[in-house]
Amino acid sequence: MAIQREVLQDITKYKTTVIGPFDKRQCLFIVIGAVAAVLTYFTLGIEFVKDFTIMASAVVFVIFALPGFFYPYGVPLEKFIYTTFKLYILTPKNRVYKTEFEMESSEPIPTRKPGFFEKRKLKKELKEHNIEVYN
Repeated sequence: MAIQREVLQDITKYKTTVIGPFDKRQCLFIVIGAVAAVLTYFTLGIEFVKDFTIMASAVVFVIFALPGFFYPYGVPLEKFIYTTFKLYILTPKNRVYKTEFEMESSEPIPTRKPGFFEKRKLKKELKEHNIEVYN
């Protein structure tokens, strides 16, 4: 009689666990949340009632531990926030792309100054594409 063993179908979803069902990243965020909660408890315990201090430290724990379990679009939360910040805050809304064009032939390009109407037409085309023109 053969031994039967169940095989995981999708091994890409497999995560190594460190303590119980938690992986390294989740354990790290739990420890950070616990340290922040203990600091909040002892800091607020001096001035406030014990019930409020416990609730405040629980909220702080959740705020610090939750990013370890949250994966928007399958990406860790800190990478998602960094990418979103870079995309929406650091980059301009309208990007001006400059391309370099090289002629395939070795003939020199004729140089002639554009006339009045050609300049007007060029400025109009540039304004249609939201490109600022400087004189």
